[in-house]
Amino acid sequence: MTGDKPVEEDTKINELVENLAKLLGIEGNLSIDEKIEKILEKIIYLTTVDSFNLGPKEINREKSLEIKEKMLELKEKFLTNKGEIKQEDYNKFRNLVENLTKELESRELELNSRERILAERERELSEKEAKLDEERKKILDSVTLTKQQYMEMIDAEVKRKEEMLNSKLKIIETMEKQLQSRGQRAIISQLPELEEMIKEELKQRKIKTGIKKLDDLLKGGIPTGSNTMLIGPPFSGKKELTQIMVISMLQRGLPVIFVTFGEPAASILGDLANISPIVDAYLNIGRLYIIDAFSQQSGIEKTNQQGIIYIQSQTDTKGVLETCDSIVRNFTKGIPPIFVLTGITTLINLIDKEELIKFFQIFTTKRKMEDSISFYVLDNNSLDDPDVQAIAHLMDGLIIFKKEGSKSFLQVQGLTDVESRDWIETEFSKTMFNLKSFTLSKIR
Repeated sequence: MTGDKPVEEDTKINELVENLAKLLGIEGNLSIDEKIEKILEKIIYLTTVDSFNLGPKEINREKSLEIKEKMLELKEKFLTNKGEIKQEDYNKFRNLVENLTKELESRELELNSRERILAERERELSEKEAKLDEERKKILDSVTLTKQQYMEMIDAEVKRKEEMLNSKLKIIETMEKQLQSRGQRAIISQLPELEEMIKEELKQRKIKTGIKKLDDLLKGGIPTGSNTMLIGPPFSGKKELTQIMVISMLQRGLPVIFVTFGEPAASILGDLANISPIVDAYLNIGRLYIIDAFSQQSGIEKTNQQGIIYIQSQTDTKGVLETCDSIVRNFTKGIPPIFVLTGITTLINLIDKEELIKFFQIFTTKRKMEDSISFYVLDNNSLDDPDVQAIAHLMDGLIIFKKEGSKSFLQVQGLTDVESRDWIETEFSKTMFNLKSFTLSKIR
């Protein structure tokens, strides 16, 4: 042999092989050669695979192949001449084993450290959970009430809130009364002057609607002694236009009489209050009347509010005529009232055509004799209905409404000289009505 002194005894190799096999978990009744075979396979595996992540290491491929070649070379030398292994090869083998052992021990220490950290975290979480359970129990114990105690607590809270609400309502009611009282006094004090202004306006035989562009279209307003039908589909602007005209005329000193066949007086009053919060004042001083032919037959409870008169039935047209005549006698001579009839579609459906035409013939004739201005609001998509046509023939003019998509339009037929007979786009809300631009065609 040349070079390093050969190993004289196999026991050193056998002992090293046994220790390494045990460390690597190689068990079974195997010969030394078989154990060396298994050890070398394990070493090659551990140098190319991450035993923690069980995935390929990011190592240089050439280095991996070099390690494999050295292992195979060592295996070949050992198997060829086990008794003649050089001390240098033995040392390399032993160093490799020692390095592998250190790596395994290091990884085992790392695993143990992780296990300790996890155990500590688990202990901390358990302690926190126990504390939370204890706190939760204390809270539950502190708020545990009997059913009766709970109901008593709820009743007391409801009573407290009701008292607060009633107190606020009383304050609001007081403020409303004060507002109505001030408004009422202001209206009464201004009434003589307003009536003089209205008399001057009436010399033109027209009354302004209070909507400037509409008055421009009508060349000054609605003619006195005229009956005008406002007809069109629901939500097209008829109701809004009527209510805004009514408030404007009340504020300028004109008396107004509402006759409703299709909704309660309280609903009409609520809509008018959206425009003028002191509308009740006009009721109290006798400048606004609402003749309600709807509520009693519909089972709606009457109110004792001044200015609201209830008719027994929607079909009691005679009662409506007599009530209107009685109210008109209370107004100042020379200042005709404004009439508004709503819910006409309901009336058409309730009485026969002969009675319907008779009622409107009498009503429209009386209003002309008084020189009043009357509006008849009718929900209908067209004038094709025979009953609608029969009423329309008694009118001095029509304001027709229509909708096209999200847009609304109106058109004036008859009534008076107008600036345009075209369809004119409108915009409106509960408190506002306006006409968009129109061509001045000067059609009579």
